[in-house]
Amino acid sequence: MAKKGWTRTGGRGLAGCLIVGLVLGLGLAAGGQAAGGSAHRDPDDAAGPLDLRRGSIEQRRSRLRLRLRTIREWSLHQLQSAVRPDDDDPQSYLCFELSQRRKQWRYCMTQTDEGAAAIGGRINDQGELRYRERLRGAHISRADESSVAVSFPYSSGHLRVGRYGWRARSDWSEGSCAPLIPPPELPRRRAAGAATPECADRAPNQGYYRAKVRRPRMVGCTRDEDRVSTHGSRGSKKIALTFDDGPSAYTSKVIEILNRFHVRGTFFVIGANVPGRAALLKKMIKGRHEIGNHSLHHESTPSAGSINETSRRIKAASGFKPCTYRPPGGSRAGGPIGAAWAQGMSSILWDVDTRDWSGPPSAGTIYSRAVSARSGSIVLMHDGGGNRSGTVAALDDIIRTLKRRGHDLVTVTQLLHERFRWRP
Repeated sequence: MAKKGWTRTGGRGLAGCLIVGLVLGLGLAAGGQAAGGSAHRDPDDAAGPLDLRRGSIEQRRSRLRLRLRTIREWSLHQLQSAVRPDDDDPQSYLCFELSQRRKQWRYCMTQTDEGAAAIGGRINDQGELRYRERLRGAHISRADESSVAVSFPYSSGHLRVGRYGWRARSDWSEGSCAPLIPPPELPRRRAAGAATPECADRAPNQGYYRAKVRRPRMVGCTRDEDRVSTHGSRGSKKIALTFDDGPSAYTSKVIEILNRFHVRGTFFVIGANVPGRAALLKKMIKGRHEIGNHSLHHESTPSAGSINETSRRIKAASGFKPCTYRPPGGSRAGGPIGAAWAQGMSSILWDVDTRDWSGPPSAGTIYSRAVSARSGSIVLMHDGGGNRSGTVAALDDIIRTLKRRGHDLVTVTQLLHERFRWRP
């Protein structure tokens, strides 16, 4: 089974949920469907330790992880990075190839002065390397001496969201391809008319296995251990900008400003405002902003039903299940706070109130109040419930000032050192 947090991507017909097994020796052609999760032996496939036995490709958020296992042990130091799989000269390599939209890339595992690396680049239809680069953001690990795993952001592998093909290739040049201690069940197959064993292996034997890259999306978050929080740690230079009473006509502009500065905000939405604004809530999640629960109708003392229905509407519209609740008016009444806790949400208040809900005040006044925030502060603003033009006008300068002071502007969940749950 895949480790927690990793989603297995599989062949067509498996909905991208099953592991893609390297089913060696079954002759799967391009587009063929690999058996999910099984390890298949192919002792008559190739001689040498790099005879491929099995493998998988998985996705976690924006990273892919490829795992390969061979029949015998080997070292990264023995592998070449600048290889030509169709070359007749002796060579040792272990590579994986990706194909998407008529483009192909090859990356080979090796050991450099800087450590383990996957090196390669774009290849043409003849399998020739057009340029050579180090796979950015790649991490290579080995569970034992006959396996290797490489994880990397799919964008650095030049992949986009959608379907792609992948395969593995290997060759061995040492000792006439013979394993140091050949197992009795591994006969040395010889190529037709050749005096030496067949050293190269490829899986599948023809074409590519199919998999799918899915766009990562936030689907939830972990609840803070405190039932009620007014601020985060004062020892961390992080501040959370929060916006209440939306979504409204002002929300899109607030999101646009946050995205322009690459900062994240938290939107405590009113359930009654959600219908008809699913696209806006999805835009929040796509921008990696957080959505919190602010009751169904902004009642002074929301019932458990009001809180539950608001979370249901948020999840139905955006796919995100809130883990934070903001009591309307900042009430500390035990009933709603207890109901929110029972539904998996901690209650979030604030320590900086811009009072943009009163008046409304001018952009300058809102700015002055907001920038009084210090490390760990939760800043209260509004993107709905009235005329919020002053808040929108002040937001640009608020962000500039707080960032200039060295603060990282994050969501409430990040401020409280909790984490988001993701699904590719």
